[in-house]
Amino acid sequence: ADTFQTSWANSNLWKFTPNQTLAVSGFMYCQGVVALPDGGVLAVDVGWLSGLSMDGRVVRLTGPTHISKLPREIITPTRNPVSPKLGPDGYVYLVDRGAFDFDPGWILRFLPGNPQAEIVLTGLNDPWDAAWAPDGTMFITDEKNLMRWTPSTGVLETFATGFGEATGVDVAPNG
Repeated sequence: ADTFQTSWANSNLWKFTPNQTLAVSGFMYCQGVVALPDGGVLAVDVGWLSGLSMDGRVVRLTGPTHISKLPREIITPTRNPVSPKLGPDGYVYLVDRGAFDFDPGWILRFLPGNPQAEIVLTGLNDPWDAAWAPDGTMFITDEKNLMRWTPSTGVLETFATGFGEATGVDVAPNG
């Protein structure tokens, strides 16, 4: 199986296959990657980390290259994108941290191949990561909290609290 790894240290995204290793270079801060059912791969570049410059981008990988040669997958502005997740509905959900303390984070979603994204959840303080549960709810790290969002009802609730800075989350296969 193909495996992907991002690195802030050398601003690359690595793809490991059974027979070779490929890299895409030129990221400012490569923060996230998601493998798609069609074999495609999307990578997220945070940009300058200011949250103000709107220079974060999502690109579809096409082979070893420099990120500047890849077109944006979505044209909707992103401020501080960090974590793409494939949803149970086929959409890619993108965690965007916002512009730090004065501009809250949000979750965008888009269909792969469609350049238009829509904001589906707002009002997050400092989200870093998200994970889907088998029941269709999404868990989101948000500052010192772990939130649970039910897209079908729009309900966002605090699931757990008291973390120093919640930056990663996953859900076990048994839910």
